[in-house]
Amino acid sequence: MGSLIVIWDYIKANKNKTFKIGAHDCLTFTNGAWNVMHGKGFADEFIGHYENTGRKGFKKEMYKLKFTSGLDFLDSKLKRLEIFPPLGALVILNQESGCMAPHALGICIGINSVFVGKNDLIFIPTEEVHGAWL
Repeated sequence: MGSLIVIWDYIKANKNKTFKIGAHDCLTFTNGAWNVMHGKGFADEFIGHYENTGRKGFKKEMYKLKFTSGLDFLDSKLKRLEIFPPLGALVILNQESGCMAPHALGICIGINSVFVGKNDLIFIPTEEVHGAWL
């Protein structure tokens, strides 16, 4: 129950923020959520290294750390799930924008998952996600 309260407080603190690569994007948002739930982010080595270079800068950092794709990176850090994502799981949607393109990262909060939108957080049914990790 404590984790649910902590993640909900984190989500409320990030509402009404405009998308900004490197400051409030899918990676910074989910890494921050992971940090409040687990005491450490899953992507701390990327945070603060691509804010002025956008998606190309993110990819450059990823390749510098020897990862071939965003999914390769996630698989190296977390366990991919083959079940319906539980509360707090990192989830992805297939899409063509954002730093992790062609994927957007979000956090499962139950029947919905939360993602960073252009001007606010967006909530999408968890059944629509394309992958999950813990």
